[in-house]
Amino acid sequence: MIPRHITLKNFLSYREASLDFTGLHVVCIAGANGAGKSSLLEAIGWVLWGQSRVATEDDVIYQGEMEARVAFVFQQGEHGYRVIRHRHRLQGAGLEFQIKTETGYRALTQRGVRATQQLICRCLRLDYETFLNSAYCARGKRMTLCSSGPANVRKFLPAYSS
Repeated sequence: MIPRHITLKNFLSYREASLDFTGLHVVCIAGANGAGKSSLLEAIGWVLWGQSRVATEDDVIYQGEMEARVAFVFQQGEHGYRVIRHRHRLQGAGLEFQIKTETGYRALTQRGVRATQQLICRCLRLDYETFLNSAYCARGKRMTLCSSGPANVRKFLPAYSS
């Protein structure tokens, strides 16, 4: 998966933010404590897998707002995709999955969030735990991939297993 663009609205510490990753090969997010660095990576985990560090599902919504929304555009193989996830305090959650075509985006969204989530996971060929341990080192936690023995490394990198 190659990130291309992310847009956040009322997600965790962000009212509105948009980042374009086009042309970047390695990204390091640095800043003061509380600046929102972790929230950007949380947004990727939440939009793609519906998981984050919050205690309840509504906790992803910026304090005082009714709805959070994250849109993430990425490249997987030769195809471009967009995932849009939103959470409303009263109306629950929604999830859209789209593939880029010559004329725009075409919906791949299935009937129901669970079915759509399964399709996204099949497309990514990456689960949330592997994402966390290979791309995201949360404060106070060691990266499991780096501290694992050979058996665990094979779990995280199945393509290189013998």
